[in-house]
Parts: sequence; structure tokens; C-alpha cells
Amino acid sequence: MNKPEQKLFPKFSYPKKTVNFILTFAFGLSMALGFAKLISFTSSASGKHTIIRDLPVYLEWLNGTNTLYLSLVLAGALGGLLYSILLDGELELPSWSKKNPNNLNPGFLAEIFVGISGAFIAYSVLPQELKQPGEQGLEITIFVTGLVGGYGGKAILDAALEKVMERIKTANLDKEKAESQSKELEEKIHIRNLVNQQIQNGLNQSELSEMQEKLEGATDDVKKIVFNVAHDARSLGRRTLTFKDRVNRTIPIFEALVASDNNNPSYNAELGYAYISSQPADLDKAISYLDRAIELRVPGASTERDSWKYEMNRAIARIGLGNSQSRDDILKDLFAVEQRKGLAQAIDEYERDGVDGGNNSIKNWLIQNQDWVSQQTNGKALLDEIQISEPAKPVTSTSAVTENQEDLVAAPPKTAKPVTSTSAVTENQEDLVAAPPNTKIKATIKTYLKKQPIDSSELGENEKKEVPAGKGYKVLKYSEEIDGHCLVELDYGAGTWYIWSDHWHLPWQKSSKDNGRSSVSAPESSQHQGVNLVTRQQAESVYGRKMSDQQFNDLNSCLQRFEINTVPRIRHFLSQTAHESGGLRWMEEIASGSAYEGRRDLGNTSPGDGRKYKGAGVIQLTGRHNYQKFADFIKDQKVMQGHSYVAQVYPFTSAGFWWKNNNMNALCDRGATVREVTKRVNGGYNGLADRQRYYDKACQVIKQLPSTPLHTEELAAQPETGKAATESSDQVSKVEVVREMPKILTPKDVDWSDMSTHLTPHFTLGENLRNDPRRIPHDTTLQNNILTIMRELEKIRTDYGKPIIITSGYRPEQINRAVGGVSNSQHIRGTAVDICPAHGDVFEFQKWVDQHWYGALGWGAKKGFVHIDCRNGKGWKTGGEKGVRWNY
Repeated sequence: MNKPEQKLFPKFSYPKKTVNFILTFAFGLSMALGFAKLISFTSSASGKHTIIRDLPVYLEWLNGTNTLYLSLVLAGALGGLLYSILLDGELELPSWSKKNPNNLNPGFLAEIFVGISGAFIAYSVLPQELKQPGEQGLEITIFVTGLVGGYGGKAILDAALEKVMERIKTANLDKEKAESQSKELEEKIHIRNLVNQQIQNGLNQSELSEMQEKLEGATDDVKKIVFNVAHDARSLGRRTLTFKDRVNRTIPIFEALVASDNNNPSYNAELGYAYISSQPADLDKAISYLDRAIELRVPGASTERDSWKYEMNRAIARIGLGNSQSRDDILKDLFAVEQRKGLAQAIDEYERDGVDGGNNSIKNWLIQNQDWVSQQTNGKALLDEIQISEPAKPVTSTSAVTENQEDLVAAPPKTAKPVTSTSAVTENQEDLVAAPPNTKIKATIKTYLKKQPIDSSELGENEKKEVPAGKGYKVLKYSEEIDGHCLVELDYGAGTWYIWSDHWHLPWQKSSKDNGRSSVSAPESSQHQGVNLVTRQQAESVYGRKMSDQQFNDLNSCLQRFEINTVPRIRHFLSQTAHESGGLRWMEEIASGSAYEGRRDLGNTSPGDGRKYKGAGVIQLTGRHNYQKFADFIKDQKVMQGHSYVAQVYPFTSAGFWWKNNNMNALCDRGATVREVTKRVNGGYNGLADRQRYYDKACQVIKQLPSTPLHTEELAAQPETGKAATESSDQVSKVEVVREMPKILTPKDVDWSDMSTHLTPHFTLGENLRNDPRRIPHDTTLQNNILTIMRELEKIRTDYGKPIIITSGYRPEQINRAVGGVSNSQHIRGTAVDICPAHGDVFEFQKWVDQHWYGALGWGAKKGFVHIDCRNGKGWKTGGEKGVRWNY
């Protein structure tokens, strides 16, 4: 076994204090004596009185040493050593540095020399009287002075060094603190940049992970800033069309904040709100985070003031899920809101702010469940506070319920699956009918062939094909127009596409001038020149805010210029612009516009374009490209001065420009609902409840237009004969003019292939069939049913004395299925029509028809129509028991 190698000279270890002192003192004494001898050679004080003669024991070479210097050197060295011994309890030997072998650590030598220096300095300040040679006790005085000086010198030096080191340490700490603050500031800026980029444009996956990681480790003040930024973005995105896509992009931010502090109720609540407003909404997740926020809520905390919104939004989410088993939980939430805020006040606040589903969903739920709610403790008081009327009497007849079910339409699921281009086209190809030989369609403006029946801006490049104005195609098959789109199969292998019918000349859709009137066409704007289409009182009543003269004049100019000149068009235009502008509070975008910098898709190619051309007007015109198009259209290049000019001069005209370019009038003319118009304006349904509220208000105050001559289409629908033809236009609007025509008694009296055939004095076959050859009935029973309902409708028209529009008539099973009708609809039997007044208030019209119609009736005024049918064999003013009634 190998023994460890033993060194001849073991490594020196620090000796005990006594040995250490003896060794170091001896070595220091030798050096001190040598130093005293050395400096004596240069001293002028050497003489017979100062030469040491009484110390024969001293070595020969010390003879002649100046006793003054010797005493000072010895005393100073001893003083320096004593200071270190008394203070530290040990002396440090000289040694070479371990870190750097070239550096010498002087150890106690430094203390000796510092002590000597202190001794000489102390002697130099000694009074002259104490320095006289020959004085008794001079040597003791000198030695004591040197000892004190050496000790004090070392103490002073240590104190000075300590101060210097303290300052160095303080400076280092300040430097470290400054560097830390600088680094922290850089980190804050980096996090904020990541958050802003995520909100504005979105981050890629790696950047998103980095942002979430940094947020989880960020300081509280950084989190607070980020939370406020994300909150504002979510709130603005929920209210504003331009920023609706930002709501979804705030979700990862709130998720990171929750991950960093899962016990923060505000973080959890905001994440829940974001899931409710996202597209598509994730209501289950919203509820789970709102549950957590409510659990964490601290009574009396500063955040508790608005915490009633936790229950309010949770109730909205639960209503959205449509789970009937949740009604106890929903009612508990509403009672909590009532206790913390007051439910009526909360609904009003949500209504003003346009919170998704707020007023509408909660009120509708209470109406639908008012029987049950009124039976609960304090339920009746809750209903009374928000002015819910008494519960309607339930329908007790089993047959009535059974008959009513056929008109129920399946509600869409809470989260619609995206329609792929292949399935969208394939599923509807069965509804295509063969086109007559050599049928051609032609684009009237630049447009698109599309793989899905949605706005072209929402489609990818591989899902649409641009078509220039004037381009034509030969058509093999085509479909019924649904929500403005037709499906066409083109010849020569060009494929099957959706087209927006208003952009094309379609031979199978004859105009109302040729085939009766399936809808009232837009009157020429010249008909209303010089006439305000809405009064100041009407406009201010809808918007809920006083208007300046410039705003009021621009509104009416806009309505005339862009032919927004029928009651439905005006109602929808006012309600949509009221929501988008927050009731005329925002004439231009709140944000700075910096988010649009460099957006080439908006034409912002120069520095500053984003801010200059940010959103302006009641439907925000955004981007240099759109500003230029509007300036060219309006022939006012001052528009290019930027957002302030547009907001002040053209707040409504700029919105009308968008309205016209997106074919909104045609959509309104087809009897579109608020939901359908909102989808076109918003791209989704953000703020639907608020838009519906504004629309309901518009329906209350705008019931007819200023007195004007009848539209040319109306005159065509009721041709003049005899004396009526010579009456003035004012008289024509008051005179009932009826076409002279043979009386139709049986289906054999009708040419069912001619859409212009009048089934009654006021209604053509084309109006019932929507001028669609596919709807022509070939069964005698169907033909008799159509004639029966049309005769009853003629009675309504005669008593009403004003034009009535048929929005839906006979629908074969194939078409009924394509438009989403139920399988046993009365429209399939030909016994039903959906109608609305051309110019009156549809709600008043519905109320009037309901009084005298003894057949079945569906209340669809909220959707723009009234459904009537003869399923029970009864009709207009027939008397007896009325048929079933139901809501759409």
C-alpha cells in the first residue's frame, strides 16, 4: 500500500498569536533599527550631544545613529504593530498573492511603515519647547510621541481607507443599481413592445412564448401597465369594427397574467370577458375564469367596486350556453348584480357600452322564463324593477302547440364550424337547376367568383377569383339567391362558384318593372332633393345626443347622395352608425393610429400615414388608400388633410361611401334583420344588443318618410286607369288605383309560366314566387292553395290602402331546405306568405293584421316581416276562433 508522500517542509500555517507576535516584532525591530541608521547618515542633527555613548552593548555599527530618529522609528513601528494586534488580534505575514504571483502582499511590513510615518508626522507637530536638546525626559517624550503617532497614523489610515472603501462599495452598489434599473427598464420596454405587437398584429409562436414567459416573471408595475393596455384593447375591440380582431389577441396576454398570479381576481375576470367577446366565443372557459374571479374577490378591496360585472358576464355566458339546467345559477347571478349594483342600472350601463349580449340576452332570458322567475323568492320584484311585463298566458291547446311547431326554426349552435370551400359548394350543388341554353351572366362592376358565400375580404387568395367589369360567362346551372349570393356552374370547365347577385346581370332575375314587384326598388335621390329625409328631432332621438348643424346637414346629404331613402334603409343606417360612433361620441378613432404605420394594405407607405389617416367618421374611414378613393369620389382633395377634416366635414358622407360600396341598400331592401346587417358591417355580431336597441329606437321615431310622390315602381304595381291617370302626383298618392283584369277563379285561368300574370289586382305571380322559375307549381292542389292565400292577401292590401311587399311565398321542398325552412312549413303547401309594409312601421302593421287575421300568424316584426297562413281554413276578417300565434 502506497503511503502518501511526506514533504520535508510542510506548508506554513498561521502560528498562535504569541509566537506570531514575537517573530514579527523581532523582524520589524531589525528593520526599524536599520532604517534609523540609514536616515541618520543624512541627518544634520548628528553631534556630540546626540551620539549614543552610554549603550556599549549596542553593536558597533549602530554607533553614530541619531537617537531622535531611532526613537521615532522604533516607537512608530511599535505603534503600528500594536494597533493591528489590539484591533485584529493577529499580524499578517508578508506573502505572494495566490491570484496573481507577481503581486506581493506586504502584511505587517505595511503596518510598520505606516506607523513610522505616523510617528514622524506626530513629532513634526510637537511644540518646539518640547523638542529642546538636553531637556530631561526628551527621549521619553519622543518615544511616546512616536508610539502615539504610529498608533494614530495606522488608525487614521485605516479609517480613511475604510471611508474610501465604503465609498467605493457605495459607488459599486449605485452602479449595480443603475445597471439593474437600466436592464429592468429595457425589459419593461421589450415586454410592452411585445404586448403592443401582439395586440396590433399578432406574434408568431416563439415570440408569443417569449412574451408569456417574460410576463409571468415581470414586476407588479409592469403587469399593471400590461393589464391596462390589454383591457383597453379588449374593450375597444368589442365596441369598434376596426379593432374587433384585437379581442382574440388579448387572450394570450390575460392567460400569461393569470399564470403569473392566479390569485388576482381582475386577471381572471378580464380573461373571462375576453372569452365571451372572442370570435368564436368560448363560454365554458369564460365561466370557469369568472368563477375563479368571484371566488377570489376580496370584500372592501378597491377592485370590488366594479366586481358586479363578474356575475353579470357569467350570467350572459350561461345564457349563451342555453342550458336549461343553469337557470337557478343564472338567477343567482342576477340577484347578486341586483344587490351590488342594481340590475336595471347594470343593464342600462351594458346597453350604453354595447356589451355583447348584455341587455338583449338578459332581458330576453327573463321574458322567456318570467313565469318561473316570478314564482321564485323576490323574483316578481326583480321583474318589476326592470319593467318586464306580466307573463303571457300559456297556450294550453295541445293541437295549437303541435301546429305551431312546424314554424320553429332550429337555432344555430353556439359555435359555428367554419365552412370550407369544398363543402360549401358541394352541399348546395343539389339545389342547382339547369339554365336555359346560351344563358350568360355579366359582371356589372369589378367583383369576384367565390368558393364561399361570404364577403370576399374574408376569403384567401385561393378561394376567390377577381372578375373585371364587363366580363361574361356562360352558365350551365344556377341556384336560388340566398342572402344576396347565387351559386352558378360555369361552362367550359370554369367551375362552380358563388357570386354576389348585385354585381352581376343575371337573366333569370327579371326586374320588378318587368315582372311585378317582389320588393320596392330604391327611389331616385332626385325625388327627395331639398327635403330632409330625417328631422333633427328624429336623428337626435335615435343617437341620444345633440347634433351640430354640420352633422345634421351632412347626415341628410349622405342619405340623399347614397340613396339611403327608404324607411328600412334609414333605420338600419342610423342604428349601425349610432353604435359604431358610440351615440356620436366618437367622430374619429380614439387610438393614435400608430398601429397603422407601414400598413401597405391600407396604402400607408409614407411615415406618419398611420396617424394622419386613422379612422374618421361614424363608420371609421381608415388608411391613405381609402381616404384617396373617398376624396376622388367626393371631389374634395382636402380630405387628404387627414382624419380631423373628415371627422368634422364628412362624418356621415364618409360612412355613406362605405355603405354604398358594400351594397348595404340591397341588403336592407331584402328585409334583412339587425343581425344580418350587423354581420355585414362588423364581420361578426359584436355589440348586437346595442345595435338592436338603436334599431328599435329608430323604428319608434322613423315610421314614414316626408310626403313625396309614389315611386315609379309603386305606380307600376298599381297601373292607373281612367281619371286617376290625369291626377297630380299629390292626388295619386291618395287615390286607390286598381288594374282592370279578368277575375281568376281556378288554376286554369292562370298562365303559371308568366311571372307578370296578376293573381289579384295588386299582386303578380312573380311576387309570390320571387320571379324564380324553379318555384312554379305544377300540382293543382298547390295552385289552388296559392290562389287562396293571395285572395286573402288582396283583402289585406285593399283595407290597408298602401303597398305591401311579399318577402316569401310558395317554396318547393328543395328551396325550402336551402333557405333553412322547417320540413313541414306551410310555405311548402303554398298556404303561407311573409309580408311587410313598403313604407309603414312593421310593428304597427303586425298589430293591425293581428287584429283581423283569423288564420295562423307568426310575429316576426323584429325580423322585418309578418307570417300569415290559412292552415285552419280561415283568413281576413272571417271571424270565429283565431289560429295559433307565435314569436319568431
